[in-house]
Amino acid sequence: MLKLEIKKILHKKEYLYVMILMFSAVIIDFLVNCYNFYGNKLSSVYSANEMMILNNISRQPIRIIFTVALPIVASIVASDMYFTDKKKQINTYIITRINRRSYIKTQALAIFLVVSVSAFAALLLSLLLCLIAFPLNGLNPFGLIVERLIQMEDSSYEPYNVLERLSFCHPYINIMFFTIMRALIAGMFALLSYGISFIGKLNKYVVFLAAFFIYNVVEFIEAIMDSYFMHIGIANTTLGQLVCSGLLQVNPSGNLLTYFKDIIFYCFIIFVTVSVGIKKEEV
Repeated sequence: MLKLEIKKILHKKEYLYVMILMFSAVIIDFLVNCYNFYGNKLSSVYSANEMMILNNISRQPIRIIFTVALPIVASIVASDMYFTDKKKQINTYIITRINRRSYIKTQALAIFLVVSVSAFAALLLSLLLCLIAFPLNGLNPFGLIVERLIQMEDSSYEPYNVLERLSFCHPYINIMFFTIMRALIAGMFALLSYGISFIGKLNKYVVFLAAFFIYNVVEFIEAIMDSYFMHIGIANTTLGQLVCSGLLQVNPSGNLLTYFKDIIFYCFIIFVTVSVGIKKEEV
């Protein structure tokens, strides 16, 4: 059943369009970076890990596909699977052969696997291209080395800035962590929209936009809370910094607990909505 659901996703035209979009974004971002740095002094060239699309210092506009637009891009791939099956009455035939719980769980797993693996492949290509064209350790420090060395001397810096410290000491482990996490987050957003498809009578376009809407509402609330609590100190950091996770950033706050806070919240919504879908009786 899992193979069947994966094949259904791979044969969707939306999957093809999104893959073209993701890989085109990676290649365009790489070519623009090569053009910008071609002929420059070696002292102005950044490290390969800093030039990949997730951690791109030059901030190419095309990178929004893997940042603020990721909830929509991930959802378009297959979040309407149940909605489409129901519209074509395919789900009725499938449920006669396996129970509803297995059907929905298998479909959800297929969506998560396909979206996560596809996003990871695109991001990995970006890193590999940068490793070919740019030095492993660039000579342009972006003015951060002295600042980071001073911070690392502070004993209070280490416990609350694990990810930032990792980016300085082991930059390639750091960027691989965020590459894997961004791919998993893409799968999570696809599942979030998939879960929303069980609520009420929604068309597929509302389903595609569901994760994007929820993500932006959460970001908006966190921004307000950050502004309100920014002066409240907690264990050498601020309550505002603990509230804001920067889920689609690289090294957003340095705090692992803060980073995973939103992921846990989204997973809870997915669990609730998919559970509703499993228990829901179709009329």
